[in-house]
Formats: sequence, structure tokens, C-alpha cells
Amino acid sequence: MRKKILVFFVRRGYLEVEYILPILKILKKKFIIVTYFEKKKAFDSLSNQKDIFKKWKSISSNYHIDFLFDNLFLKISLKILLFLGLNNFISNKIIKKIHSLTNLCNKLNIDESMIKFILSDYNTHSQTIYQILKKKKRPLIYFFPTSPQIINAKKKVVKNLRPFLKYIDYLLINSKFEFDYWSNFIIKSKIKIIGIPLFYSLKKKFFKENNFKILISYNCVEKKYQKKEISNVKKLLENLIHLKIPIIIKLHPMKQKKYIFDIVKKLKSDYLSFSTKNLSYLLKDNIKIHICSTKTAAATYSNFYGIPTFGFKQFDHGYDPNSIQVRLKLIKPIQNINQLYKDILLILAGDKVIKKQQTVSFNNIYQMPKNIENFIFNLF
Repeated sequence: MRKKILVFFVRRGYLEVEYILPILKILKKKFIIVTYFEKKKAFDSLSNQKDIFKKWKSISSNYHIDFLFDNLFLKISLKILLFLGLNNFISNKIIKKIHSLTNLCNKLNIDESMIKFILSDYNTHSQTIYQILKKKKRPLIYFFPTSPQIINAKKKVVKNLRPFLKYIDYLLINSKFEFDYWSNFIIKSKIKIIGIPLFYSLKKKFFKENNFKILISYNCVEKKYQKKEISNVKKLLENLIHLKIPIIIKLHPMKQKKYIFDIVKKLKSDYLSFSTKNLSYLLKDNIKIHICSTKTAAATYSNFYGIPTFGFKQFDHGYDPNSIQVRLKLIKPIQNINQLYKDILLILAGDKVIKKQQTVSFNNIYQMPKNIENFIFNLF
């Protein structure tokens, strides 16, 4: 019996591929997996991460990168019609043709009747997926998270924010703590809690070195927030240098700006360095303390490895001094540098209070399946 096909949509880049790879690895035993990159930039992001690219290559039987020149004549015709304000039957027909399931299958060189599942991240606004969702007879469509970040319900939820969700078959989420938020967009029976797929196969094995290190995970902010942010970061680094402990700065791959390199250059400290290593590996490299924003999924990595995690104030639109990570005790906020010094020195001396508290919180929030393979096969 021929295997059915699972089409994996990649919207932004390697992070979403890395996150869902452990599930795809399991599903490869049951399905043929093909990958559709919605942008060349997404493929380039993945190909630049050699280790993840190699793992993906071993799982995906085929792939297609959606180029600007695909369906060029139809795209030009559509642009002209929309420019003239002729958003009518003809323009809708062109949209359906460009983004049809048949067109997708032709690009991937697969049989449409053999597709069982389509998998895409839950932030997608893909016109192709939207057109497929409107078909009466179609593959099952699952959306998944691309990071361990918990999204919790706000007082006012904009229902139109995620218009696709009410049409999909299943939504996969990280934790029971975000169930209420997602139930605003999709019926509860279609929401499935899967824990953190990225950690399904990670092992808590640490490298042995003589010197402990501090890791700072950092997301650069946009220009309008940089004045306050530069002062904030510089002050934090200046204070940490006095500890005379090696400090590694890991930048978000998609949020890097020149100012952070300028700050480090001006400080002229041998204790400061940058790393491009994946967080999964970097945190095994004798990291004793992890410092990050009070609102970042990076904290979850150190929580998983049992590394005490501290959060600093970041001047951007998303700053939340009382973020869900802080409220759920996954991150201890930095109130002042003196207290941070005391905490760090206690940890280096062997104190495990913060580690134990954060580990208990992590295990309560992110409950992993007991038999992962059976769990995934029952989902798909």
C-alpha cells in the first residue's frame, strides 16, 4: 500500500522547521513528507543552519520554493486588475488558479488524491491554504506553534485576528495555560496540547569545562525604541563584566541590529563574546546562568535544562514587566543589580532554590506526552 502524503508549509524560516522536526521524524514512518517554502528567504534561512537543514533533508522527500516568477503572467494580470479596481469574478478566478491545490501539487510533483495532511504554523496568512480550506473535499489541515512561547488570553480578544482557525481541522498548542486564549478562535474539541516538540528528543547532557559561563539571549529592538534600549543594555553589560565571568551573547537570528555590536565593541571586554550556536546546543556548553528579556521563548530552553533564568527590562512595544513567564515563575525578573549579584554568587556556590522553583513550574506548564510516538500517531 502506497504511503499517503503530508505537505509541510514553511512560512518564515528554520525556527518553525526546527520546532516541528521531531514530529515530522515520527510521521515519516507513516507518510511521505514534502515541503513547500512560501518564500526563498525561508529556504535560505533553513539552509544556513547546517545541522537542522541536514535533519530536514533526511525527512522531506521533495520540496518546492515559491519564487516571484512562478505563475508570472497570472500574477501580472491580477496586479493590473487590482490596480484598476477590478476586484471581480475574473480577479477571484485568477487568485483561485494561482493558489489552488492543483497548482501546489504540480509544483511539488505529487498526486493530489494522495495528500492526507497539510501542516502549517498558526500565524500563517497563506492564500494557498485559505483556498484549500474553502474546498469541500480537501486534506486535513493542522496548525502548529513555532516556539514554546505561551500566548494567554487578554481582556479583549480580536476575533478576526486569526480568521483561518475556525476552518482548520486541528490546532496544536504547547500548554494548557493557553487553551482559553485559542478557544476564542476555534472550538475546544479541535485544540490538542502537545507539549514542546522541540524538546521531545533533546537530552540533558552537559559539556564539562573548567569555567562557568553566563548566557544572554537578546532580541534587538526597532530604531524607535533604541535610544532607551542602548542605555539599558550597556548598563547591564557593564555591571555583569565586574563579575569576571565569561558572558556569551546569543542574538535572535531574525532580530539583529548594528547597535548591539557597537555596544560590545565600545566596552572592550575580554569577558564578552557572541555566539551563533543554536540555543539547544549552546545551553549545554557549561552555561550556569541564563539572562534574557522578561518576555521571550528563549527562557524555556534554560528551564528545560534546569538553568536558573533571569529577565531584564527591554524597551520595546512588547515589554511586559509582569509577563506570563514571570507570573508562572519561569523567569525571575531582575529588580536591581545588587540582588542579581547575590543570586548569581549563590548559584555559583551551589544554591539550587531558583533552579528547583523554575523546574517545577516548567514541568507543570509544559506536560510532555508519556509515549510520544503513540501520541503523535493517534493525532495524525
